[in-house]
Amino acid sequence: MTSFNEWFDRCVGDWTSQRRYIFNMKSKKPTNLTTDFSILESDKTDWDYSVIWTGQTKGTMYLKLEGEYLHRDVGYFTDEPTSSLLHRVDHDTVAFYTKYDGMRFREEIRFCHSDSLRLRQTIGYNLETGKPTLVGQYYEERIIR
Repeated sequence: MTSFNEWFDRCVGDWTSQRRYIFNMKSKKPTNLTTDFSILESDKTDWDYSVIWTGQTKGTMYLKLEGEYLHRDVGYFTDEPTSSLLHRVDHDTVAFYTKYDGMRFREEIRFCHSDSLRLRQTIGYNLETGKPTLVGQYYEERIIR
C-alpha cells in the first residue's frame, strides 16, 4: 500500500465538483451546488497542501499530513482547525474520520478514470443522538487547462 502523500499528490490540480447535500434529514430535500477548487502543494512551510475554492462560499484551507492523520487549519463547517484519521480503503480510495462541533463525519474519496474523476461522499452524525444530520455526494472532474 502506498503512502497518504502519494494519494494526495494525485489530488493536485484544478477540479469542478457537482455536489448534492441533504441538510434536513426530516424532509430529505436535496440541495445541489457547484464548487470549483484547486489543490496545490503549499507555499507555506508548515503545510503540505492548500485548497482554494469558489462556489456558494469561497476560501482557502491548508493541509498537513502526519502519519495516519490529516490536519486542516480550518474545517469544512467550522473556522477552527480539525484533524482526520485516514484509512486507505484501496489504491484509489481514502476514508476520512473527523469529529468537531458535536458532530462526527465519515468522508470517502475515490479516484476513477485514470485520476480524471473523483467520487466523494460524506455523512455527518450528531455525537449526542448518533443520528445522521448531513449527507453529501459529489461528482468531481479534473479541469485540464
